[in-house]
Amino acid sequence: MMELQLDHLVINAKHVLGDYERQFSELGFIVTPPSKHSLGSVNQSIVFKDHYLELVGLGDGRRRDLLESHEGIDGLVFRMSDPEKLVTELERSSLSVQPLQNFSRPVLGGTGKAEFSVIRLVKGQFQEGRIYFCQHHTPQFIWRSDDMRHPNGVTGIKYLYIASHDPAETCLRYNRLGNLTGFGIKIESVSELCNRFGMDNFEVDRFVAITFHCSDINGIEQIVRKNVPLYRKSGNRLWLKAGRDIILEFEA
Repeated sequence: MMELQLDHLVINAKHVLGDYERQFSELGFIVTPPSKHSLGSVNQSIVFKDHYLELVGLGDGRRRDLLESHEGIDGLVFRMSDPEKLVTELERSSLSVQPLQNFSRPVLGGTGKAEFSVIRLVKGQFQEGRIYFCQHHTPQFIWRSDDMRHPNGVTGIKYLYIASHDPAETCLRYNRLGNLTGFGIKIESVSELCNRFGMDNFEVDRFVAITFHCSDINGIEQIVRKNVPLYRKSGNRLWLKAGRDIILEFEA
């Protein structure tokens, strides 16, 4: 079975990319400036040591996958190094893939282009969101030291939470992708998630929450309380609602 490494998670901001940039900046993250993909979308990133969180806006509206997806956490992206081998492994697990896609975006300051290749799974196999694999041809333009020094002390993404109507079945589907390393997918029922986060409800079969790892939960709280009127804290955890139906959790 394949070893899987998180490359990035995607929040589809649709027409309100600026709102998400403001929210994450107020939470003490460094958000990179907007950059337009050759596909027509616009992105901004929150970069960690070996992965990142991507905020994507519709831009010129050409990307059907973004138009047809919901606003919120909608992309789970794994690292890819050998596209041909990957396709063989995925097809061996009875997963259908789309053709290899190449695209790029300019780098701030005009120093070059960030270039990528991706293989996306055919829509419908994972209703929770878009799942694909990304190969970075110019990683030096993504992982820049100044972009990773977040004032809030967050060092990376720890978990992605899925609200499932049938957690056992959902676990079986995700296990077909491979073995995760350095990152976890938490698949829970709506009632379990409501209990964990103190919510009344979650939309089912969706990516609903991201847990970040931080070194100092009290330091996070000092930043959050300046800009977020409603948040909750319990022991080494602090969480809040952001964007449209997204839970952001910080855990020390």
